[in-house]
Amino acid sequence: MIPFPQPSDPFKYSDSGLMTFDGIPLPELVDQFGSPMQIYSELAIRSNITQMSDILRGAWGDQFNIKYSIKSTGSLEIATICVSAGCGLECFGLGELEIALASGIKPNRILLNGSAKNRATLERAASAQVTISIDNLTDVQNLIHILNKDLTGINFYIRAKLVPDISDHLPETAKAELSDLITFAQQEKWGASLGLSNQIYSQMVAHGAKFEGINVHLGRVLKEDWSFEYWGRLFGKYLNRFIAATNAELRNIDIGGGWTRQRDPMPNALLARLGADFGLPQFIKAMQPELPKFAKNPILEVETGRFIVGNAAVAITEVVNKKVDLEVGWLHVDISTNFLVRIDTSKYRYAVLPVLESTKTEKSIRVVGETCIDSTIEPIFNYINVKPGELLAILDTGMYTMSTANNFNTVEKPIALLNTSSDGIKVLKY
Repeated sequence: MIPFPQPSDPFKYSDSGLMTFDGIPLPELVDQFGSPMQIYSELAIRSNITQMSDILRGAWGDQFNIKYSIKSTGSLEIATICVSAGCGLECFGLGELEIALASGIKPNRILLNGSAKNRATLERAASAQVTISIDNLTDVQNLIHILNKDLTGINFYIRAKLVPDISDHLPETAKAELSDLITFAQQEKWGASLGLSNQIYSQMVAHGAKFEGINVHLGRVLKEDWSFEYWGRLFGKYLNRFIAATNAELRNIDIGGGWTRQRDPMPNALLARLGADFGLPQFIKAMQPELPKFAKNPILEVETGRFIVGNAAVAITEVVNKKVDLEVGWLHVDISTNFLVRIDTSKYRYAVLPVLESTKTEKSIRVVGETCIDSTIEPIFNYINVKPGELLAILDTGMYTMSTANNFNTVEKPIALLNTSSDGIKVLKY
């Protein structure tokens, strides 16, 4: 009944047809903490980190590093779990930087991203000696000013902008997309072209900063079976040309985030995606032949949040109203757009299931939240026999829920919980 089940899924149906989470029947959690609610599994988080490690080791070898992207879930407790499992941390902005620093990790294992960092963020990053990713000259000039021209304590990455070439050889199915991809890449605010990267490198190094690596983020374009190989090859060429122009020593190759599993709450969430177990090896295999020969193999890095926490949480909601009119039906539930923000902003579509196993029907009903906009959580819910008072489980809510939640219509946000391996269930702050 659970679509595309993953080995690390903390939710499953018991023999009696009741969905459990880490072995705990979901109704018991609702009896204790109320509805709506969300709960994370520490066990699933750690299992996902292990799985990502296995993928990277098989594709690259032992020289790899996993950075947990705090934006996925802005929780100190979850960041600390990832650090204890051996991860570095990736952050945007001052708030996420403070979470990273509070986790107890060594500052040089924190990567601060962002295309336009304000002065307070740069000052904090410089004083804490975290690693800074740069893709513009304004950040460079601000650091030079803040540190009185002496950047000897600064470690930095350059964030690359990859722009396809119109002459690139692509599969026939992809050629129609090439012009759109070029426009998309040119207009994205993130990243520095090869020429700008060379300028950033020269100015930073001239003032004593230590170059650590290149990072890139391609999550939104890694979708089709051909795309992993194509963008891997393009990134390899970028790195080769950068090194040829600067003679830089490349210690780290950071291939960003966006790596998913088969079941992922994107617009096509109910269709199997090409997961990281397929995409990462394809990307790395295509990148390697384009790289120069290294005296010492660089560390390969990923900045992943959705893979680590995506399926590690489930949201539980109660059906409060069932309405049928003009042959259209709606199940109104007590969770909504203020928590599942991306159902509206990014057209996310989550897998929604009854907590008590039910028979799937050909007819469907819409699952909607209580805010004054559509709040459509699931437009085609094939369990029309569910009644008010019953519970639904929304899978894969581990990323971009707590971190984007708001108070629209003054609807209360769900309580967020973490089932720990040692201390039982804890309430998370957000």
